[in-house]
Amino acid sequence: MKKNHVAIVSYNIHSDHLNYGAALHSYAFQQYLLKNGIDSTIIDYFPLKIEMENKNLKYPILSMKKHKQMSYYKNYIVNWGVGFFANIRKYNKFVNFFDDHCKTTNKTYFYSDLMRLDQIENIDFSCFVCESDVIWKTYPNFSLDNVFLLNIPSAEGKKKVAYAPTVGAYAFSSDEEFLMKEVSKKFCAISTRERQGAEYLTAILNRHVEWFLDPTLLLTDEDYLRIVKRPLIEEPYILLYNCIHNDHKMVEEAEKLAKKMGKKLVEVSNWTVNKILYNHKVVNDAGIEEWLGLFKYADMVICNAFHGFCFSVIFKKEVVLFVRDTSDYRMQNITEALGMSDRLISISKKEIPDNLPPINWDEVYAKLNFERSRAEAFIKKYVF
Repeated sequence: MKKNHVAIVSYNIHSDHLNYGAALHSYAFQQYLLKNGIDSTIIDYFPLKIEMENKNLKYPILSMKKHKQMSYYKNYIVNWGVGFFANIRKYNKFVNFFDDHCKTTNKTYFYSDLMRLDQIENIDFSCFVCESDVIWKTYPNFSLDNVFLLNIPSAEGKKKVAYAPTVGAYAFSSDEEFLMKEVSKKFCAISTRERQGAEYLTAILNRHVEWFLDPTLLLTDEDYLRIVKRPLIEEPYILLYNCIHNDHKMVEEAEKLAKKMGKKLVEVSNWTVNKILYNHKVVNDAGIEEWLGLFKYADMVICNAFHGFCFSVIFKKEVVLFVRDTSDYRMQNITEALGMSDRLISISKKEIPDNLPPINWDEVYAKLNFERSRAEAFIKKYVF
C-alpha cells in the first residue's frame, strides 16, 4: 500500500512583516498530520504577490513604495530605520525555526518554477493541501494565485484538498469566478476558515463548502510547549500584540489597563517607533519560539490579530481582541464559535469594557473540542 505524503501549500516561510501566524499555521498542520502518522512537506513557496510587490522581507526599508502622504514616508523610514537590525535578527530566527522544526522543500520556489515543474524534488506526493491563511483573496491590481489554487503541473492527477483558506470579503470578478469554478472541479473537498466564505463558495461553486478551525487550534498547549522559549521578564506583565497596523487607540487602552492593574506592559510588534512614542517595552525581534513564550507567560493578552487570539485561547489567557477592519470575518467567527463575543472590541467602540467577567474555560473548551472534532473528521476523510 502506498504511503501518504502530503504537500502543504500556503503562506508560511515568506509572509508580509514576517507574520507569526503564517509560520505557525503550517507548522501546526504539519505537526497534526505527523501526530496521526502522515508524512508531509511544506512547499517553500515565495508567493507571487510578494514577488510582484518587490517585498524585501529581511530589509523592509528597501520595500518602500510611493504614497500620497508625506507623513507615510517619514513614519516608514523612522520605524524601519530604528528597527533595521532587529528585523534582520527576526528574519534569521524565522529561517532557523523552519530549519529546526519543519520539514520543507530543499529550495525556495517562485511562481514561474511551480507553473512549469511536473514534479517537486522527486517527491511522490499523494495529496496537495492548500491550507489556511488569506490565500484566496483578490487585491487591487492582483488576482488569484494559481499556486494557492493548486492549479500547477505537479498537482495534476493528485488528490487536492482546501483546508480552511480565507476567501476575503470582496466578490470575485467574472473571470476569477470562472477560474474558481474550473479549478474547484479537481478538488475532492473544499473548506474555508470563515462561515461567510463557505456560504459564498457554496453559492458560486454549486457544491457544499464548510468552515473549519485554523490549523493552530488543532494542537493543544502541550504540543506547543516543547518549542516555547520563556521570556526574560521578571515582573507580571500584560502582553500587547500589535499586528500589521499600528493601532494607537489599542495601545493607549492597553497602557491604561496595565497602569490600572499595576502590571508591566510588553508590546510585541514591528512598531519599533512605539518605544519612542509610548516609552514602554517593545519586543521587535522575537523568534517564533519567543513569541509563543510571550503568550504562555503573560497575565493577560490584548491584541488586534486573529492568531494572537488563537494562542490566547490555547494558553488560556484572559484576552481582548480589537477588530482591525470591518471586512475581517475571521475574528467575528472564532469569537462566536467559542462563545467569546464579549471579548471582541469593535472599530466603533475601541474601548476595553470595565469589569469583564473571567473567561469560563470549561465552556470555551467544550465548544473548541466540538469544532476540533469536526475539523479532524474532515481531514481524516479527505487528506489521510
